[in-house]
Amino acid sequence: MIGSFVLGSLLLLGFLVWESRAEQPMLPLTFFRNRAFSAGNAASFFLTAALFGAVFFLAQFMQAVLGYGPLKAGLQLLPWTATLFLVAPIAGRLVDKFGERPFVATGLTLQAIGMLWIAQVADPTVQYHELVAPLVVAGCGVSMAMPATQSASIGALPQQAVGIASGIFSMMRQLGGVVGVAVLAAVFAAARRMVPSALGAPGNDPDEIVGQAPEVSWLEPFPDLLLNADPASVVGTRQSLRLAMVAALQHLPPRQRAVLILRDVLAWQASEVAELLGTSTAAVNSSLQRARAELTKLAPAEEELSEPAEPVRRALLDQYATAFEKADLVALEGLLTQDTRWEMPPIPTWFDGRVDVLRLLAAKLPKGEGKRLVVETTANGQPAFALYIRGRDGGFHAHDVQVLTVSKTGISAVLAFHLPALFPAFGLPISRPAD
Repeated sequence: MIGSFVLGSLLLLGFLVWESRAEQPMLPLTFFRNRAFSAGNAASFFLTAALFGAVFFLAQFMQAVLGYGPLKAGLQLLPWTATLFLVAPIAGRLVDKFGERPFVATGLTLQAIGMLWIAQVADPTVQYHELVAPLVVAGCGVSMAMPATQSASIGALPQQAVGIASGIFSMMRQLGGVVGVAVLAAVFAAARRMVPSALGAPGNDPDEIVGQAPEVSWLEPFPDLLLNADPASVVGTRQSLRLAMVAALQHLPPRQRAVLILRDVLAWQASEVAELLGTSTAAVNSSLQRARAELTKLAPAEEELSEPAEPVRRALLDQYATAFEKADLVALEGLLTQDTRWEMPPIPTWFDGRVDVLRLLAAKLPKGEGKRLVVETTANGQPAFALYIRGRDGGFHAHDVQVLTVSKTGISAVLAFHLPALFPAFGLPISRPAD
């Protein structure tokens, strides 16, 4: 993302330099010395950025939160969009009489008031009739400002430059819409917890691992000890916890995610969750209902996560811990399934298939015994291991938390969270002294 931004900025800079030197530029930069032209285009840019961004946001809210279908969501936005056909023609005629400035200022103010109003009432329990008035207010604002900004920018230049001025205005309006949607999409993406395999294709060369991507909101493991339950209870609920954590935390919006974990995993009362989140019991129940429905669509089937019998599972985990401590690749090859997957958040590079995973481990595991310490724990209702690496001081230092997916045919996936700061949440120290 940063690379794309830098590349785009360089290309824009190159275009401006080229245009400034061209005898007959496609984009005459001298036009922007006219304050009215520049102000009109700037207002149009930010107006359409807010407009298109808000349309994206409201459509997502109506579908993801209120549960509307795409067609219904579009129809519910008609009170907003219909104002363009009613108010804009009137505003266009009045602009010629009273000037652009009052309509630009008033229109942008009304749009801001409408958006702020919606932000205040938006909630999983909001009724549609509560959104109609702010939609109309925001729509009237947009409908007033649009013809005023166009008149200000195009009318500020001589008649012979109207064609070029109109093209520049159209470009700024389209660019504003793209930027508005891009910003909102980035915000939505940041709210979703990701795993490396959701970002792109796997790698196959351990020497070409991409560096950490701290700007991504990564899925993190949930220590089972935070359940405050006895071991027998944790084992009894392991399957449901796995189903919730494996899929829900990656896909659900933050509030639904919190409600699902508090209600279905930690077994809190709806009133307790409502008090913690500062909302109503009805809103909690509504969020839980939507989260369960989404989980039904996203979660893997229970049989896909079926584990071997407990004695076989126990032996498999013991063998894995021993093989990993010794960097015994032959033993690890026998424990990993053919289609095993290895992911290392916050490192975006991941590996798919036993051959590539073993190639990764051969390149990155220090050879020999006594260089690693593996401590067993549990996370997301799954077996997990905390890995310590011996340092130059002789002590062992936190390296990663590995959450294993165990199937009847072996270890089918490992999420190795290279986040030492997670260790205290598992009741583990960051460092251990040498024996």
